[in-house]
Amino acid sequence: MSELDQAKPKAKTKATPPLSGSRVASAQALAALGGKALSGQQQAVFDLVLLCKRRGVPNMTGGEIEQAFMDIHGQRVRSCSISGRLNALVASGRLVRLDIRECRVTKGRAGPVAVPDGQAAALPGNESFTDISGVVS
Repeated sequence: MSELDQAKPKAKTKATPPLSGSRVASAQALAALGGKALSGQQQAVFDLVLLCKRRGVPNMTGGEIEQAFMDIHGQRVRSCSISGRLNALVASGRLVRLDIRECRVTKGRAGPVAVPDGQAAALPGNESFTDISGVVS
């Protein structure tokens, strides 16, 4: 080690609080995803489902996601596009499928998706979405 290296003051780092219980499982689940980046559409769908979960909508069907996009962005997203993104997010472990229920938008029977509780707590979301009135009823 050179004299310059020895003379430099060491930067103080803030200690990270130890993880416990479900926070450990959440961190492990997040690490298992490998930090893979999502495509733009996948990220937009994921952010929407995550935001809705944080605002009291525990799960969403494709129709509900489609309606929420229309409410927020003022443009329609084709249901096949939503379906494709949901399939990819479920395959990557970012979302989970739940038991079939009635869709609040179409009134048909559909399988909703949700962000697993551990991920919802561990991940930052895109809080720029503001109006989810069409989803929350």
